[in-house]
Amino acid sequence: MKTLTKLFGLLTDWRTLPAYQLERRADIFFALYLEDLLKYCNYFAADEVLTIIPEFPAKHAGSHQSDRIDYMVCSERKVVYVELKTDNHSIRSEQAEYLYGIQQRALKDVLDDIITIYRATMARTKYRKLIEKLDRWIEYRETRFVEERCTLRYGEIAKVESVEVVYVLPVPQPIKSDRYEHKQICFDTLVGMLRLPKYADDPIARAFADALAAWAKNPV
Repeated sequence: MKTLTKLFGLLTDWRTLPAYQLERRADIFFALYLEDLLKYCNYFAADEVLTIIPEFPAKHAGSHQSDRIDYMVCSERKVVYVELKTDNHSIRSEQAEYLYGIQQRALKDVLDDIITIYRATMARTKYRKLIEKLDRWIEYRETRFVEERCTLRYGEIAKVESVEVVYVLPVPQPIKSDRYEHKQICFDTLVGMLRLPKYADDPIARAFADALAAWAKNPV
């Protein structure tokens, strides 16, 4: 029988190989505990209802191409863009600058970009699913004409008080310029959370915490 220890052991071993991308394999485990982590770190209140969207598309100006933000996490009052790094060496200033740019944009414009991509894309079914997850801010109606299907809920958008960027990364590292300083949550914080008594009966949490501790202690 295969075990979680074996699974995380493979991730820990293979992450040291040249072409192995740990983030792509481990992101689902971070996603399992991301809501808990952000509440634990006081980015959201314990009673807030959150929506988590992986690989959130941030449209380029002048085209329908987009970059992907690892996670968009939102409540009625707040948006947090989360960038996951399993290797501090993969932190790039141009990406940090881009995240600052989308943080500064009006949320209504970011959401309007989603509608624009939906109208133009061949992957319309997937973008409809994305819009359904954003239904607190985008109203969808099934009509004959694509241009009439999506409407922004401006009243709900106006309730958003803040937009933040947070990096989740192995060890502390300043991510800043003269215009911004992005916040960060290091693996040791997540390890501490996962070792709380509330997770004592969660075998994934225990195995994940051990792996995170190893990844932070011995970065590649």
